Amino acid sequence: MISRDKKRGEVLFLAEQEDKPKQQNERLDPDVFDKGEVAETAAVREIAEETGLHGRITQMLGEKSYWFFQKDENVKFRKTVTYFLVEYEKGEIAGACWEVDEARWVPVNDALRMVSYRSDKEILETARKKLTLAGALPKEEES
Repeated sequence: MISRDKKRGEVLFLAEQEDKPKQQNERLDPDVFDKGEVAETAAVREIAEETGLHGRITQMLGEKSYWFFQKDENVKFRKTVTYFLVEYEKGEIAGACWEVDEARWVPVNDALRMVSYRSDKEILETARKKLTLAGALPKEEES
């Protein structure tokens, strides 16, 4: 998750489609590792590749694990995703890559209402609390 602009308390929100044509799933974007890459490097690289934005990791938000089924191979996988809070440094949201249907800045409380998965809501809530403690959210964003 990447945050910017303390006055607005915004976070980057990505929407992607998963397996179901024309059904949009609002969710946080899990990172993908290149060979030999650590989670922190992968997170920063993926943000840049998928959005055109650059930032630096300020802290870890947590890990979530889930199972998914790959139909074409008839195999069930367990995936663990590590989430980081990333401070925006530079860049403009570029045309999202094929993996992302939409990328935009939204207030963190709006993002909490938009995500579909409980685990994503938990990560966003953790980020909101950490941003509030750091003084990075305006008073009206606190709830």
